[in-house]
Amino acid sequence: MTTGVPERHLSLEGCTNFRDLGGYRTADGRTTRWRTLFRSGDPSLMTTEDMERVRALGISTVLDFRSGSSIRLLVGTLSREARSYWPLAFEPEWVDQDLLARWPEASLSYMRHPSARAQLKAGIDALAGESSLPAVFHCSQGKDRTGMFAAIVLGVLGVLESDIAADFALSARYYDPESFRDLLAALAAQGGEGAELAKRGARILAQTGAPSCRGDAHPPGRRSGGVRLDARLRPRHRRRRGMSRDARGGAARAGGDGDAGAAWNGEGPMTVEDTLRVFQAWNDLVWARADWDRVPEFAGPRYTRHEPNGTRVVTAEEYAREIRARNPGPVRFDQVAFAEDDMAFVTWTRDGQQGPVSSVQAYRVAGGRLVESWVSAAAPVAWPSAPPIGDGDPEANKALLRRWYEEMYAGRRFAELAPELCGPVFIRHEAAGTFEVTAEEHAERLQAKYGALPPGPVAPYRALAAGDRVGVIGDDRGRQHGFVQVWRVEDGKFVESWFAGFAQADW
Repeated sequence: MTTGVPERHLSLEGCTNFRDLGGYRTADGRTTRWRTLFRSGDPSLMTTEDMERVRALGISTVLDFRSGSSIRLLVGTLSREARSYWPLAFEPEWVDQDLLARWPEASLSYMRHPSARAQLKAGIDALAGESSLPAVFHCSQGKDRTGMFAAIVLGVLGVLESDIAADFALSARYYDPESFRDLLAALAAQGGEGAELAKRGARILAQTGAPSCRGDAHPPGRRSGGVRLDARLRPRHRRRRGMSRDARGGAARAGGDGDAGAAWNGEGPMTVEDTLRVFQAWNDLVWARADWDRVPEFAGPRYTRHEPNGTRVVTAEEYAREIRARNPGPVRFDQVAFAEDDMAFVTWTRDGQQGPVSSVQAYRVAGGRLVESWVSAAAPVAWPSAPPIGDGDPEANKALLRRWYEEMYAGRRFAELAPELCGPVFIRHEAAGTFEVTAEEHAERLQAKYGALPPGPVAPYRALAAGDRVGVIGDDRGRQHGFVQVWRVEDGKFVESWFAGFAQADW
């Protein structure tokens, strides 16, 4: 999604299910590296624009798990340009035909074939080679053969079983059966062997349906003991909590079958996972597709919006008409989100009609729908990509925020407390852009802006936290009105903040 947290799924016109395997948690508290290993459907029909995006990833190695016929008949630009290309054919005959209509048994039957095991081992060896990364591995649809190999690789890296299962299930969301039909058409157009292969593929599609992956699926055991992967593929960062845009596991089912209900099971209060699933579906199924007719599935029926010009209540249908008028096409956000209970905070940047726009926003979710939101301002700048949600103590971070407001601001003790509570380097994402200052410089700025005001209680605010983030909704009534802000904490101090500005009215 971002440079700090890249999008897990790369939306490509000529290739389905292209995903990054970075950011998954390991048992020893680290995470796999982003932009290092990818999984995908058949890349043979990538467009020129697709290839431009994929070239930027610097792919060095391609592992191809398609059938031998597909490998011969459909050769794409990615395979030709890769420094190292490994045709590791999985033949249809290796699948037990009696199991073809039953999943996951059909996929598992691949794994039991001795030739398939040899190809899987060769794939692991290829990834462990020098200068092999970044790498991508794929089959035709990017979900069964590819999914099994992904489970093995993640298992070798020590990734938690819950994250492996979540990655496996994401194909239910990102696999597009129309892309497979395009591949069949390309094969059929070649006649002869290609036409026969297309007919066989069509029969398989009819028998198995598409996609075959289900959100509640778990891959089989994945251990391939004793295999050492290149150190660059090994986990680098400390474990990230499941609170970023790709809310692990939960987001895999959000919208997977096109049903808003998939984001929430309809039972009990909203959990963090429920909240993130709804938020994920809102972005992926409404905004990213410009499918404004689906707004009532994810918002309302009455939606309270605290905006720069005040607070108003609209119906979901009214809001759908508003955003349709303002956004003629799909909208994709470079964003990072986190949640506490039924509240989600997000820092985002997007391309607007007049240029880039960045902001901080908060949402409240109830009954599987967005029912309230807060956004105080939109900055006409592109903020750098936010880092992922890291580990942290939410209660300690809230306590830090209370000291920031109730001791430093209330007592106007900026010179004394700012260096204790933030820094030593403090990154501020604001309406005028992004600035990096020392704690002392920030203290001077605060003193110049607020030091002349008499000490007194701070305005009411609400703080929520998850991992290393704290989100704040406040209303400095009578002076600067409503605001939304997000902070990042590291080693017990604020080191980064996102704040687009104050609203022009009270909320």
